[in-house]
Order: sequence, then structure tokens, then C-alpha cells
Amino acid sequence: MIKLTNILKEITVNKPSAPTVYKPVPENDLYKVKNFPSVNTNGDILSNPYIVEILNKIIESAYNESLDQYLNYTNPEYETRQLASKISKLRPFQTVYVYTSGDGQMSFTNSLEEFQNPYKTEEGWGITGWEQI
Repeated sequence: MIKLTNILKEITVNKPSAPTVYKPVPENDLYKVKNFPSVNTNGDILSNPYIVEILNKIIESAYNESLDQYLNYTNPEYETRQLASKISKLRPFQTVYVYTSGDGQMSFTNSLEEFQNPYKTEEGWGITGWEQI
């Protein structure tokens, strides 16, 4: 007989509908993810296929490389912990914005209000539309 507690220990992710990733039109350093998945902060975020898909799409679009290449630039364990720390603070199943900086860093937020003026709105970023990637 399988205990319910054993099953719950193995669950690391609530799986919502698949998230959708968008790049801005015209292109800049901001990305949008609708229906961002929930993650277990105690688990490996890269075990969540939705997170891997989101990161792959954004990193490929922003930096023209794979997630593996991105993680291997310094220390994969360190980079994974950094991403997990940033992602764990997000509210799941909502829109998430991802800012990709020229130095390879990524910032994640549920609200553009966290940015300084004039970047508190999509219009402030100069975005006229979104293209699904």
C-alpha cells in the first residue's frame, strides 16, 4: 500500500496549463511569460519541464545559446541556485516578466512596477506588441 505522504513527497511541481513565452515587438531585453508554473522551492527547478522550456526559449532568443551553455559559463550548480532563488519568489499561474541584461543576468518579476520610470509599463519599454516564441 502506498502512503499518501510518500506520493506528496514526490510531487515537486503543480502543473498548470503550458506556459506561453513572448518576445517584444520591437525587440528589446524584456520577455513575457503567461501562466508561469508553480515550483517547489525545495526541489530542483530544472526538473520542471515547463521551467526548462521557458528558460530555453528566453536564453536562445536573448543570448543565442542553450540553457546548458548558459549554465556552464561559470558554475552550473551556482547558476541553477541563482535562478531557483529568483524564480521561487514569483507568484505562479500569472504573467511574469523576464529582463535579460547584456551581461547575461536575468531578472524575474510579476509586475513591471518593480522597475524604475519609465519602465513601469510595457509602453515605457517601447513595446507595441508581443510575438510568441
